[in-house]
Amino acid sequence: EGFGKMKKAQTEMMGLVILVLIITVTAVFGVRFLFSSKESVGPEMKLDIQAANLKNSLLKLDVGSKSVSDLAVECCDTGNCDFFTNTMPKLIEGVLPSQEYEIELSGGINSKRCFKTTKYTCSQRVSQPGRIEKEGGSYNFILSLCL
Repeated sequence: EGFGKMKKAQTEMMGLVILVLIITVTAVFGVRFLFSSKESVGPEMKLDIQAANLKNSLLKLDVGSKSVSDLAVECCDTGNCDFFTNTMPKLIEGVLPSQEYEIELSGGINSKRCFKTTKYTCSQRVSQPGRIEKEGGSYNFILSLCL
C-alpha cells in the first residue's frame, strides 16, 4: 500500500515538473516577443504590407459610379486611362507622400499591357499583383513600391 502511494506521488511530481517547464518555455518566448523592437520588421516586409493594403484598398475604391476595377478594365478595353494618368497618382501620393511607385495594367482580349506609370522607375521593388475578373476576360493590376 505504501509503495502505491509513493509511485502516485512520483507521478504527480513528474506532472508538476512538466507543467512548470511548459510554463517557463512559454514565458521565455512571450517575454522575447513582448520586448522585441517594433523595428525588427525589415523595410522590405513593411513595404510589402503597405503595397498589399494599398492595392486591396484601391481595387475596392469607388470613384463616382465606377470602381477602380471597372476603370482598369475600361483602360485596357478602350484605351481611356485618364484616371490612372491623372487621378491615381494623387490618391497614392496622398496616402504615401514620399514613396516612389509603379502601376501596371494588363489583360483583356489581347492580354497586352494597357498602362504603366512613367513617373518613377523602380530598380528594386516590392510588387503586389491583383487580379480583376470581368466578362471581357481577366486583367492584372500590379502595384509596386520602390525600395
